[in-house]
Amino acid sequence: MRSILMALVLLVWLLARGSPASHDTSVPVAAHDARTRDFAVRVDSLRQAARIPGLAMIVLRDTTVLVARGFGFADVERRVPVTPDTPFNIASVSKPISAVVALRLVEQ
Repeated sequence: MRSILMALVLLVWLLARGSPASHDTSVPVAAHDARTRDFAVRVDSLRQAARIPGLAMIVLRDTTVLVARGFGFADVERRVPVTPDTPFNIASVSKPISAVVALRLVEQ
């Protein structure tokens, strides 16, 4: 459970942090696509390193969905893959994530 929490907090931090170029509308769409793909690869490698069986992610730019995909398995024994629509029991994980997002907004 702790590794899942750490992975989620890291993911939120990475998304909240962004980069100056990610807000630059002069950057070509293909460059955004390449960065989004690279980010998805990094997320999956972090998932594997933390031995998390599966997770789903969505990357937004304003209100546009850039990536919505699942990684790994929702049910390892049955080899059921995670999709962007896979429901997860998050318990109290949303509290620290909300706190991180709120703190990032305060910093900005």
